[in-house]
Amino acid sequence: MVDELKRKRNEEEGEEEEEMMMMEEATTSAAAVGGRARSDDLLFQIQIGELLKEVRGVGEGSHEALEDHVQGLTDKIAEAWDPSAEVLSVGAGGDYLGCAQAAQEVRAEPPTEFRVVGSLALGTSDEISNRLSVDVAVVVPDSVFTKKDFLSHRYAAKRSLYLAHLVNAVYRVRDLSKASVRYEFLGNDARKPAAVASTTWRGKVVEIRLIPCISPATFEPHYLHPRRCNIKTGFERLGRPKPWKTGGRSFASKSENGEPVTPLYTTAIAEDAMLLEHHRFLEASLSKHRPLRDAVVLLKIWARKHGLVAEGHGVAGGLLTALACHVWRSREVSASASALQAFRILLEGIGSLDFSEGASCRDLAGAEGHGPSKDPPGLTPFRETFESVFLDSTGWVNLAARMPTSVAETLSGCASRAASVLGSFLPAETKFEKLFLARPYFGMHHDHHIRVELSSGPGAAAFGGDLSLWADQERLVERVATMALGRRVLSAQCGPRPLRPQVVRKSDRAARLLVSRPELEDEGIDLFLRSNADLAHSAVDVGPANTEKELCRNFRSFWGERSQLRQFKDTRIAEAVIWSLDREKPHLLLLESLTVALQRNAKPPGCRISVSTRETALDFLLEASSAGEDKPGAIRAFDKLSRMLKSLDGLPLKIESVQVASSLFRRTEPMPLRRHDLCGARPAKDGKSYKSHVPVIECFAGLEGSRRWPRNPELQRKTLAAMALHAASTLERSFGIACIGTEDHVDILYEGYAFRLRLHSLGGPSGLSSDEVGLKVKHHAAISGLATRNPPYCAAVRLAKRWLGAQLLSPHFCQEAVELMVAEAFCNPSCLPPPGSHWSGFLRFLHNLASFPWDERAMYVDATRPEEVSVAEHREKVEALEASFARATGGGKAFLAAPHQADPERWAGGAGAAEACRSAARAASSSLRFLDQEMPSADNGFGRKVLAVFTPNLEFYDVLLRLHPASVPLWKYFACVSDAGASNRAEAVGESMRLQTVKNTAESGARAKLIVGENLAMEAVRRVQALLGDRALVGYDEFAGTTVGIAWNPAFFVPSREPREGEAGWVVPVRTGEGKAFVPNVLALMDEVCAGLRGFLSGVEYL
Repeated sequence: MVDELKRKRNEEEGEEEEEMMMMEEATTSAAAVGGRARSDDLLFQIQIGELLKEVRGVGEGSHEALEDHVQGLTDKIAEAWDPSAEVLSVGAGGDYLGCAQAAQEVRAEPPTEFRVVGSLALGTSDEISNRLSVDVAVVVPDSVFTKKDFLSHRYAAKRSLYLAHLVNAVYRVRDLSKASVRYEFLGNDARKPAAVASTTWRGKVVEIRLIPCISPATFEPHYLHPRRCNIKTGFERLGRPKPWKTGGRSFASKSENGEPVTPLYTTAIAEDAMLLEHHRFLEASLSKHRPLRDAVVLLKIWARKHGLVAEGHGVAGGLLTALACHVWRSREVSASASALQAFRILLEGIGSLDFSEGASCRDLAGAEGHGPSKDPPGLTPFRETFESVFLDSTGWVNLAARMPTSVAETLSGCASRAASVLGSFLPAETKFEKLFLARPYFGMHHDHHIRVELSSGPGAAAFGGDLSLWADQERLVERVATMALGRRVLSAQCGPRPLRPQVVRKSDRAARLLVSRPELEDEGIDLFLRSNADLAHSAVDVGPANTEKELCRNFRSFWGERSQLRQFKDTRIAEAVIWSLDREKPHLLLLESLTVALQRNAKPPGCRISVSTRETALDFLLEASSAGEDKPGAIRAFDKLSRMLKSLDGLPLKIESVQVASSLFRRTEPMPLRRHDLCGARPAKDGKSYKSHVPVIECFAGLEGSRRWPRNPELQRKTLAAMALHAASTLERSFGIACIGTEDHVDILYEGYAFRLRLHSLGGPSGLSSDEVGLKVKHHAAISGLATRNPPYCAAVRLAKRWLGAQLLSPHFCQEAVELMVAEAFCNPSCLPPPGSHWSGFLRFLHNLASFPWDERAMYVDATRPEEVSVAEHREKVEALEASFARATGGGKAFLAAPHQADPERWAGGAGAAEACRSAARAASSSLRFLDQEMPSADNGFGRKVLAVFTPNLEFYDVLLRLHPASVPLWKYFACVSDAGASNRAEAVGESMRLQTVKNTAESGARAKLIVGENLAMEAVRRVQALLGDRALVGYDEFAGTTVGIAWNPAFFVPSREPREGEAGWVVPVRTGEGKAFVPNVLALMDEVCAGLRGFLSGVEYL
């Protein structure tokens, strides 16, 4: 009994000790994870601090010193003012808008005040370059205006005349440069010119923007109500098509007196009247909170790096600062918050802000609001007249007046995604790069770019209205695009066409310094679309039901003859438009819809409209990869073959599963999946030529488990090969299927397709359960799922593979690696939305490839469930993969990783991998820069220019090896397709679908000459790379490449004391000052290279 009690006590003590040990281990593990998390946070804080230090300059008081310098220059302008200057008159050429109805004079009365405003005065400047911009408010005396000058453009006319007096005084200041004085238009508004003069300060160019403004007392506040009509002269707007859908927002078009409202015109005056009042509010809000100032700087850098800053749409530093103050006060952030915490709070606040409902800074201004004494109108009148609403601290100015709904959605969506990036599993370095080191490019937030050209129409004579004709055209195109494309797009946005700055020339007469009539820098309209990838291929636009008579009339008026009454499967009868469908190119469907809709609904009298898109320039590459494709037939053939394999009875072990893992099935292969006449039971015809190259569909057959396998690994592999050959012979005997057996695999030619079958054991020795099988099957499942969720993914991968091949980088990036690199843009956290077209997917691939720090860490891509991965889980996976790769390569560094990666050398190994990544990044940066420059241009030759992106930079290589075209199996196919794209002949693509061929004769059958699944030239190039190792980078294009490039590693030519092992014949001894040394014998090495390419080589060029 005593012994039993002792035993129980010992067991309990043992269990307690075990529990304590487990708790200690868990605590230690949690502490380690927490320690790494804190380390990441600390690193991020250090990076943020360094960025802020760089923005603010070396000295903490540098911005204050610059502000004092600028204030001193404004004092000199005030001293140089000449009150006796000639009187300027609106009727004497001063009416640059052509809208004033009576001659009015403006005398040279000195300004009431010069005051530095904007980011410099607020301490939120984000400029790092050697060119700084400073805003100075110039308060115009009230005596210049009458109490009725807010009507009919009189204020804008007098304001421009006073600006001429101001420029005349600027010319009298010796410290300001006279050569760079110009007029710019604030917010791209022709009614609001500002004078810009430059000076130098501490080696930097400082541009001073002089902005005329007025006091709040100049005009009665109620005249600034958004529902008023302040233009009493007649004006017209471009007609808008009537809607055929119910619901949606409606805006007030008439005032209480029945006159058309002029909210934008009134806002232009209110902005000047409330400028200093709102500046005081921002100054008071920022002065108390240092973290808020730092967060505003970070917010502005983030917005600029992501292409969100657009003054023409009102998205500029002033709006971002006001948004930050609004979010800070509404969230009641702790004063001890760090800059990074404050920045994240700002992103979350902007991301959750609904600009259509509106918000106001006045609600939070309290005693610090210094607006007019009369109460402001509130949010409701602004919601009724503006698409986006965000009021300043006075409550009279809508800071988002020029922001369309599409721009507001882009801003809030990008902010929300940026906040998600901060909370994601990505490491601190990647977060910092994605937020603050992004490279903006043309249309980075959108999927399609449509160019709308308006020509031979009337001039911009509609300045007399609330909108200029230019802005009115842009809003009309947006509305027509939204109505025409419907659910195919998530948003349609026209980029603001900037007004050309006007250079001011020195003259004796101040009248010659007047603002002249504004002109556009570019007449064409850039329409950007965000695609709904799930519905982009829809061939039917369904309109209203036939019972809605008024809506049906609007629908028929919009579409004209295209509209037809249709009955659908659900018995519904409705108006509809049917389009021809090409699933591979939805952008052509969008283009056709837009062309029809714009020609009918947005074409002013006497004006010609042309609609085009840059995406068609790459269509020949997609046509090449999909022409004649028959994937459904291949799926049916695979299903039949898998059932046959599972039913085979003569095998020692039964085949339990057959899985496919092929880029042809994933539709990410540039080579189309097409039927071959000799892949089946049909005999070859004498004298007929057949395509020589046959792509293979890779399959894996799993054998049932068994304990009777040999113990010797070599015998296990031979037994497995024998079973594969037995399976092939059984298929030939039982079903008459032609098979080609090898020791590694069996090629099954069945129903027009070649299936490459590999056997593996599902439950046997570890050497038979191949890691490669699991890797490929998991990769196939992950990529197929990603492609299902993102339809444009496959086309983007095909473009990326062709581009990497064109840069002669095919030997260094396998198919799976390219698919993962493109997948990074679709599944990893980012500030940008997932690409919705092959064009945006390809551009994002170039952007990620060019900006990723390949020398520092591996790119980690989880294509399965990235939103479910925690920070700790991600870190553990990456560390385990990097450790396994380092062990396998003796301390090597990986460049790509995935959670299903089993063989660390599969995607990251090979000689020259690091140099290949660097070369790919350089080429991607160059290609993206070229496209960024060419896409906005109006040049119609873009289709020919874009081929430069798919042209290798041969100057990078030292030796060029030319191959015989006849020795490259795919040459005729891909070369002809490229020629078709270069000549812009669409019919040439269909005519060029001919590969290198073999002829069937009585002496030799064509089937024996087939090249099944092997690119022999590519294999030879890989052998050359293995021969050279890290001595050189070997480049080749596996898609019709006839040039092999060799770029020597400079370290290879450094003399060594002893030759490397196995290099005795590749070096020659030389005498140096330190004794005998060895240098490479390039000619001997090239002899080995040429021998490796024997049968392919036609010539060698040394550069």
